Amino acid sequence: MKKMTIHMLANAHLDPVWLWDWREGMNEGITTCKTMLEMMRDYPEFTFIRGEASIYKHIEDNEPELFEEIRQRFEEGRWDIVGGNWVQSDTNLPATTTFLRQFQEGKRYFKEKFGFDVTAAWAADSFGHSAGLPEIYAASGLKYFAFSRPAEHIVHLDKPAFWWKGQGGSEILCYRVPVGWYGCERHEIRTLLDSMLEQGGKYGLENHGVFFGLGNHGGGSSRRQLDEIREWQKEHPEVTVEFSTLHRFFGVLEKEITAKGHDFIPTHQGELNFCLRGCYSSVAKYKYLYRLAEGAIRSASDTAMAVDGFLARPITDFTTPWRGVLFNTFHDILPGSSIERAFEEQIQWVGGVMHECREKEFAALNALARRIDTTVKPVSGDNPKAVPFVVFNPTPNEYNGHVELEAPLDYRPIWAYVNRVAEVPVELLDANFKPLPFQVVENEHQAMVNFPWRKRLVFPLTIPPFGWRKVSVGYQENPALADLVGAEVCAPEEGVITNGIYRVEAKRGYTKLKISRHGKPVGGADGIDFGVYEDKWGSWGGMNEEPDAFNITKRLETWNITNLRMQESGPERASMWVEFSGEKSRIELTIRLYRDRDAVDFRARVVWNERCTRLKMVMGEGDDVVYEVPGGQVTRTKSGDVPGGRWVKIRKGNDIMALASDAFYCYDNQNGEFGVTLCRGSRYATDVFAGPEEYPDRPAADIGELKCRFVITADHEHVDMQALRLEMPPVVISTAPHSGDLPDAGSILSVFPTAVKLAALEMTEDGKMSMALQNQSDAEVETVVVINGKSVPVGKLSPWRIYRQSFDMK
Repeated sequence: MKKMTIHMLANAHLDPVWLWDWREGMNEGITTCKTMLEMMRDYPEFTFIRGEASIYKHIEDNEPELFEEIRQRFEEGRWDIVGGNWVQSDTNLPATTTFLRQFQEGKRYFKEKFGFDVTAAWAADSFGHSAGLPEIYAASGLKYFAFSRPAEHIVHLDKPAFWWKGQGGSEILCYRVPVGWYGCERHEIRTLLDSMLEQGGKYGLENHGVFFGLGNHGGGSSRRQLDEIREWQKEHPEVTVEFSTLHRFFGVLEKEITAKGHDFIPTHQGELNFCLRGCYSSVAKYKYLYRLAEGAIRSASDTAMAVDGFLARPITDFTTPWRGVLFNTFHDILPGSSIERAFEEQIQWVGGVMHECREKEFAALNALARRIDTTVKPVSGDNPKAVPFVVFNPTPNEYNGHVELEAPLDYRPIWAYVNRVAEVPVELLDANFKPLPFQVVENEHQAMVNFPWRKRLVFPLTIPPFGWRKVSVGYQENPALADLVGAEVCAPEEGVITNGIYRVEAKRGYTKLKISRHGKPVGGADGIDFGVYEDKWGSWGGMNEEPDAFNITKRLETWNITNLRMQESGPERASMWVEFSGEKSRIELTIRLYRDRDAVDFRARVVWNERCTRLKMVMGEGDDVVYEVPGGQVTRTKSGDVPGGRWVKIRKGNDIMALASDAFYCYDNQNGEFGVTLCRGSRYATDVFAGPEEYPDRPAADIGELKCRFVITADHEHVDMQALRLEMPPVVISTAPHSGDLPDAGSILSVFPTAVKLAALEMTEDGKMSMALQNQSDAEVETVVVINGKSVPVGKLSPWRIYRQSFDMK
């Protein structure tokens, strides 16, 4: 065997937000980089690796001279740009689209500013890695991946170097930090090198990486560390020790493995999990908001890109909101492990992102609506005209479901119907002035309830992919009404709603909500309940991976149904409000069944006032559970806390129940229960194991109100579409009546078949539409994209591989 080479990889892990706020974190990036450049002047052999485009951008904006010196050292080959991301995000919780944008934004910045294509990903400190990441990395042009967590005692690997294979067959050359961690203390250099010398031989590798440098609040290499490396090198002439870069290290490692054969190192397939599992549920109030922001930016940017290309408008710039979303994936923000003050500001930041997205989406849809013929039915005399609405579907698949909107019937109340509000005749028409079926439901307000002014309707509507429909709502004596087709939904008795497919039952004093589909229980024979469980662990759960920290099974309280109200009873929707309460807290559920819809829809409001506990929604344990994860899906059997995405499928025998949500991240499947953690009573940024009476002055993170939506269905084959409907529902805007050159209904873009998902969409400066497509099935499928009515064959897409392709909008 050739002489061992130890590649010294100096880095300075910096959490831009953690036990400090973003201002302190970002300015520390300036200080750390200045310090490392000083080291380079004094130690000519010294090299350094630094990732995260957000920090470079901050330096460029605030210290341009420093930025130019970094560029100089990069050109010399001593400063390595790694990661290719905007920040070092969490690597289990963000959406696939967000991951793709993370690397697109980071790599684009580095290419523009340094002319460099980053190919080495680097995750110093994130808490485990999704099974779908190899496909995301490969689609992003990343060939290599270095990381530190989870450690060997959690996930065994025969060698620190290995191939990581994705569900679609993509392979990434990976290297897990073999000794120490991603950094080191000032005094640890000799220990690290001694350990590497001792352990390196057993792997059969000639090239080994040692990561060192002060980290977490930045820092980097110290003079003592560099001096001791020099000294150790002189003492060990049998070993080559060289300061290296991550790209250089992976280059020689890949060359070595190529010479020895692909199978010289092992291949790992599946996730690299789990560690610090409390982060799947900490600070739910932030996680819920962040998930909404992901949906808002995806809906708004996809809508704007499609409309911009269709109307040949200037491309809407989503750089700032996207960078906001990406920054807030950071692995101490999204996982919920930062201080309270920091979270207050990150919540404000995410809220600003969402508002900016809504503004841009609104502008795009108004531009589209100006071109659509929105004329309404003529009226006689001084009667009010109907209000036209444009309903837009921001997804590449046809929407076939219900829409809800509220319209003013006149500029003032219709005085002839004062105290007879329910009798006001209303008409819902399509573009041809033909009546559509609808149901009047309660207005959002409860003001001046005896005055007939506004009406809220729910009605079924089919909307083309990335397309629109025009409808109008108006006051009309002797209105035209449509005939109903299909089973009527109703509330036959108190505590019961049904739509001919599902039946939902709730009774005061009971602990279970019972759901059945065609008479067969859904969610377990006993139904669904809500329980409070003891959880004295800190933000990260158990810092030493104690099993009790992720097997949260001690139930302290089971909530009872304390109140209910029957809200609606057909013909389009039946709805009831159900309250489950405990001693201190409660959850309010608005449960809805729609005509012909194979699902039960929930809107939940949690009013939480607990400490050192967590709230779970509980149903029957599954034999196994399929979880949506970034870049793919995984199947797990019995488990404590595990991360999951927008949907799960729970199999018990031959029965499969599916759950989709716009909020949930943490699940467990054990002791006869499948649990969904809704919120925790953990304190901010703590690793102290403590009960509710201890540290009473330290606030529990999730105290207050949390809202979310979820769907339960036995139609598990389409749960991905249910999740998409929650994330990107149809967008309704009212508009003015006018003629236009576009018809009342149309489609800009669609993707066939539905197994192929649109993971990313962007308009380029040359007028092309760039897409990332992923075949989320286990079979190869022939794929077609339809743009402006023109079919463009894409070809056969392999299962789970992410493909990037551009299309001419003309």
